[in-house]
Amino acid sequence: NTAIVITTHYIEEARQANFVGLMREGRLLAEESPEKLMNLFRCETLEEVFLILCKQQEEGQLRELEYMLEDQQNGFLHNAESQSSMAMSEIGQGSLDVLTNTRPIKRNKTISTFSLNKNHLKALMRKNWLQYFRNTAGITFNLIFPIIEMLAFLSAVGGDIKNIGVGIVNEEYSLETCKHYAREHTAAPFGFVDCNFTKLSCRFLEDVEDSMIDKVYYDDLGNALKDAEHGKIVGVMYFAQNFSESFQTRLEKGNSIDDGSLDTSQIKVWLDMSNRQIGTTIKFKLLSKFLDFQKGLAKDCNLLEKLVDIPVRFHHEYGNDEETYTVFMTPGVLLTIMFFMGTIMTSTIIITDRLEGVWDRSIVAGVSSFEILLTHFATQILIIILQVIEIMVLTFVIYRTEYVGSLALITCLLALEGLCGMCFGFWVSVISDNHNMANIVTTGSFYPMILLCGLVWPVEAQPP
Repeated sequence: NTAIVITTHYIEEARQANFVGLMREGRLLAEESPEKLMNLFRCETLEEVFLILCKQQEEGQLRELEYMLEDQQNGFLHNAESQSSMAMSEIGQGSLDVLTNTRPIKRNKTISTFSLNKNHLKALMRKNWLQYFRNTAGITFNLIFPIIEMLAFLSAVGGDIKNIGVGIVNEEYSLETCKHYAREHTAAPFGFVDCNFTKLSCRFLEDVEDSMIDKVYYDDLGNALKDAEHGKIVGVMYFAQNFSESFQTRLEKGNSIDDGSLDTSQIKVWLDMSNRQIGTTIKFKLLSKFLDFQKGLAKDCNLLEKLVDIPVRFHHEYGNDEETYTVFMTPGVLLTIMFFMGTIMTSTIIITDRLEGVWDRSIVAGVSSFEILLTHFATQILIIILQVIEIMVLTFVIYRTEYVGSLALITCLLALEGLCGMCFGFWVSVISDNHNMANIVTTGSFYPMILLCGLVWPVEAQPP
């Protein structure tokens, strides 16, 4: 049994009331529940209803409108059931329902769009901080989500593949024989530059021992290839029956070697390249192991290791051969996270202010759009700085990711990327009517940006 009377200059805010009265120039134009007024005038907002009433008042047709609506709505306006009333008199007829005396309208001085008012800025900053800290879920998302993304990236991306099944078919020696072979007897030098080879297949399989490769032994090449076709293993490595003898013949005869010996002196490998990352990695690993295998043979045969090495010397200006893929991707991932966190945060806050009427009420109260944007910028840049600090600590302090240059410069670049994301978020909020549309635009722009930024594939390989 309690009634609360609220006066407001923002019409849409009145939709939350059970009963609303619309007043203009001291005259009560209508009094009814918001839903009934919007249904009566077939409008979607109270503002549209108010504009219709103002127009009818200016044209002196409010009383005609009252009679017409009474006929159409079967006494909707003035019946005891609805308790509604419409004070619809023409302006020039001296209506008796003037509630306040009309005062001369004061013309406010024109204020520059870019003018700043200290009190406005202080009030807006307080409003922004209260908006942040009262939204526990939002502040938690903004501070925790970047950490979760970096943890997922640093833990899942860039590590070496492990336990990849590779089939082994060794027709030269059985698995049992290779288990008991003597490595020092596989390369026995004699004469000036000659060397006698035996059980080289066993020696190479020992050199291939690596956490990346899980050797699966087969007695038949056909069965191994069949398992590779069905995805049980990613490749097959085959040694011919006289591999060691043919390998020695290859070195001794050179160009005069026959095709059969040349063919059986090769280690034949079949790889499943449908997964290019795994296939290429296994291929590079086997080539690297074979190069080490050749160097070991040269050393045991009292030859210079450089004679069997690739005659190309690589020098690295930045990075090295041991640098992981994580180090390569870290800059792009950090920048991407900061950009889209700034985008999501800004678009969400601006659209929420607009939908809740905060923006319009601030404008009506005399606050400029520039002041609103400036305070949003100041508040969100502090959040971005916190996000930059936490992912920098996680990446370079806890995970000790390698970097070249100044940490201060890296921090500055990440903060600027967050600022770019904020600007993009402002644009998204301008073109979006609601949160769903903003999410669609933000999500839809994510994939093209990832593809075009060089993180997935070099920009030098893309069309000009």
